[in-house]
Amino acid sequence: MCTYQTNSLPKYVALSYTWGPPQQDAIGYGPDDKVPVLVNGRPLPLFRNLGNTLKSLYRAWDFDDDVQHLWVDAICINQDDEAERASQVNIMDRIYRGAASTCVWLGEESRSQTTAPIFRNILNAASEDFAPYYHQYPSGTPPADVFWHSKGLPCPDDEGQWAPVRRLFQNRWFNRAWVIQEVLLSSNIYVSWGSTWMTWDDLGKMGLMGHVAKLGQHGALPALFQHLSGESTHPEPETQDWAAHDPVTSALHLWLNGHRYL
Repeated sequence: MCTYQTNSLPKYVALSYTWGPPQQDAIGYGPDDKVPVLVNGRPLPLFRNLGNTLKSLYRAWDFDDDVQHLWVDAICINQDDEAERASQVNIMDRIYRGAASTCVWLGEESRSQTTAPIFRNILNAASEDFAPYYHQYPSGTPPADVFWHSKGLPCPDDEGQWAPVRRLFQNRWFNRAWVIQEVLLSSNIYVSWGSTWMTWDDLGKMGLMGHVAKLGQHGALPALFQHLSGESTHPEPETQDWAAHDPVTSALHLWLNGHRYL
């Protein structure tokens, strides 16, 4: 770990993630759910989700790039020093605004789900083909099956095929209050979910098509619909604030607001 003055920072990546389990249906971490990570030769206990995050970033990191620094709050801020924590919170806007890029970590995908095919087909489809349905049928019937088939996508009632997308938006990250600041201040955002990497625009596209498909109206966990409507059925410590009930924290609305203010 290195220390720099704020007026002479090297290029760095800022991390945006959840301290606890990323999925809303997961049981919260306890004191024993920590893994040691060596920081300056000394073990630092971190919650398992962050440990997995660092392993994934290490595998994907471009060591030939000119950005070789990573900022992580749980590591770079002494969590046992209240004064330091308060001072760092006061400059959080500068940290994310000054980052060369921000990595949003959504956790590991389910081993039982294959995300690549449907994600790839969604990202290959043209957003403008879906926009009229988003505006015309905000709470009505999704497009006919032939429309989806023409885009190489499954019908909205094919819950198995859409499950990876629904699972993506069930992530606790979308309910964090700090997400608003981290996203709106970051100029270059990449989203990671297991082995899947996408840009911020890609995530917005996922939200748009998921909304048109009415994913929230299928299954017992209407996560995307809840996010778009500002509802929540899993009150956790990180979600018990005003942001958890504000639609701006939904994937689609957060993306739209990011484009509005950046």
